[in-house]
Amino acid sequence: MRNERADRVNFWLAVLVLATSQVLCNGPDGLAGSVIAGTGLQLLSIATIVGCIASWQGRRISNPDRLLLAMLAGVLLLAAIELVPLPPALWTSLAGRSVLSADMQRIGVTAGWHALSLSPIASERSLLALLPAIAIYLAARNAGWSGRKRFLQIVMALGLFSALLGIAQVSAGPDSDLRLYRPSNLSDAVGFFANRNHYGSLLAMLLPFAIGWAIHEFQRGRGIGHAWIVRLLLPCGAMFVLFIGILLSHSRAGLLLAALAGMGGLALLWRSGARVRVVLVVGVCGVLAGVLALQIAGGDVVSRVTALQIGADTRWPVQATTLLATHRYGAFGSGLGTFVNAYQSVAPDYQVDQNAYVNHANNDYLELWLETGWPGGALIVLFFIWYGRVAMKLWLSSRQSTAGLMLARAASLSLLLALTHAALEYQLRKPGIMVLFALGCALLSAQATGSSGKRPARLRSEVSAPPRSRRASSTD
Repeated sequence: MRNERADRVNFWLAVLVLATSQVLCNGPDGLAGSVIAGTGLQLLSIATIVGCIASWQGRRISNPDRLLLAMLAGVLLLAAIELVPLPPALWTSLAGRSVLSADMQRIGVTAGWHALSLSPIASERSLLALLPAIAIYLAARNAGWSGRKRFLQIVMALGLFSALLGIAQVSAGPDSDLRLYRPSNLSDAVGFFANRNHYGSLLAMLLPFAIGWAIHEFQRGRGIGHAWIVRLLLPCGAMFVLFIGILLSHSRAGLLLAALAGMGGLALLWRSGARVRVVLVVGVCGVLAGVLALQIAGGDVVSRVTALQIGADTRWPVQATTLLATHRYGAFGSGLGTFVNAYQSVAPDYQVDQNAYVNHANNDYLELWLETGWPGGALIVLFFIWYGRVAMKLWLSSRQSTAGLMLARAASLSLLLALTHAALEYQLRKPGIMVLFALGCALLSAQATGSSGKRPARLRSEVSAPPRSRRASSTD
């Protein structure tokens, strides 16, 4: 009874973490944009983490969990090493520090003991920013199948509300009070975000789950009457709202991610047992629905896409300068959260503006490499290995298609979209997207262990149904 009460408390704490991260903490400065919301989110995350660790005592840790937790321990160890003060002789021998030491001596400051990080405070803040993602991963793995399903339903509901808010923002015009972070993106839908690309990324990450939801409802409802049509309309409506929200964001990256999500949805349909002709028909219908949505969204969406000039994008010179900075700060990097300082130390004069500065590399892999060096790069490679092995196992599985397997495959697509977009953006640093990414990792890890936790009675009966019933509920 005590464990059930503790699990219930952990569940509701995690719900608060999800809601706060999705609604209140996605401004231009993330957690720093709202001190009260950011502090509250961190405190809720700490409480959730402590409660989940206490509940996990005595439970067996699966291999997928063990590898992810080992990578997390590696991140914590790396951050701790960056904060340890080093003697002057050792500190000045590190790449990029000798120039700083010479500048300090030039103004009369004696070189003393310094941390590896150029800004220990920034590194501490970066470490604290990971708390919501850690909390959601642990809570989702601790909650069982029904708890993970509810978490996803909550995120989907908040994402749809954000999409509807974005549609209302565009309808109300640039001066609308519905815009939470003016004056950014005044003509675009941004929902609870300050950046249209981050908003579009979140909605695109939710699309595979909506598609998987629709496929599951279609499979479950066939042969039992027409009442299932109402249930099928819900995920179809969710897909339409998400896609309209992406279009009205005028985010080219969001539109590209939506197209990739659509192709992933066809793969979901095919792996669920559908015939090739059904996949082709659904694909054609999807293209026609996309054209209709483009007409509804207006011609400005098409004009923005066709006006793309890849060579004129400011991302490329910023990324080139970031790559130059990685060579300056060598194998151990400049420290977590120190991108701005490290970038400005090598940026050409025409990229340095006293009234503005480059706050991110628009490529999270390059930025992490600059900040953490080769150890951080090794952790990124290990994560990709983990993701590739787990996702491949789920997609090649010959098991009967169930809600859990469908959800895990949709999660793998959602993570793939986020990892792809991270090569051009820094959206994973936003709490709202970070917690969805962590939830996707938990869904993959849970299904890869072959134990999805406790399932609702309806799902248990579906899985254990006789062969004839399973054939009747499969897609033709």
